[in-house]
Amino acid sequence: MEYGFNIEINPEHFSLTDEVADFKRTLETFTIKLKNYLLKDNVSIDAKTVIKHLFPAQQCDIFISHSSRDQGLAIQLALDLKKKGITAFIDSTVWGSAYDLLKAIDEKHCKIEGTTRYHYDLRNRSTAHVYMILATALQQMISDSTALFFLNTDHSLSTQNSIENEDKTGSPWIHMELMFSHFIWQAKHAKELVVATESYAMDSVPVFHEAKTEHLKELTGLKLKRWIEGQPYPSDSQKILQSLSRLHGGFSPH
Repeated sequence: MEYGFNIEINPEHFSLTDEVADFKRTLETFTIKLKNYLLKDNVSIDAKTVIKHLFPAQQCDIFISHSSRDQGLAIQLALDLKKKGITAFIDSTVWGSAYDLLKAIDEKHCKIEGTTRYHYDLRNRSTAHVYMILATALQQMISDSTALFFLNTDHSLSTQNSIENEDKTGSPWIHMELMFSHFIWQAKHAKELVVATESYAMDSVPVFHEAKTEHLKELTGLKLKRWIEGQPYPSDSQKILQSLSRLHGGFSPH
């Protein structure tokens, strides 16, 4: 990741088209077959194979970080960028697959025999493994991308739970993505290596995390839309990314 944008976006600027519904239907056919991930002992799971399946495209131009409640908006933005030759990765599009994988693992390894219930400790461990696989792959995607787009909406950041005007998020995934992108930015600018260990929780748990956005260039959704519409088509993706770089450094965000 070379740079990022904190995009205060209004969904009205990106009206959802029928393409979004088509995209979501395609996601629903993306199923998990646990046997594809098993090692030779037919019990152990190969994390590397899981990552390759959940993240078939190992490189993207733009990583879109967003609330799961803004998935439709993120998909529409990615589709608009794709029409201009830019590949965007939508982080939430792997969630369904990750949950399917977790369910398959729990059914095979964590179920209490003769019941529909699961062993508490075993399920906690399986969840930790799947979330760590997911977090590792997401961090690699962020690292390999040219830019990060953070969709700043009422769903992704919390003003009600803010302390001393600090940005807060109820999503551990947004927290992880923003923190990791901040570490990359810090390493690039301060030439320091930053290592951190985070504890991940389910989105349903009311825990609020720091949401670091000061390293991201502020941008309104309207200006982003105008920039996308102003890009020629067909065009070379490198030229468009150069234009995006100029957008990052060439104007006052407000």
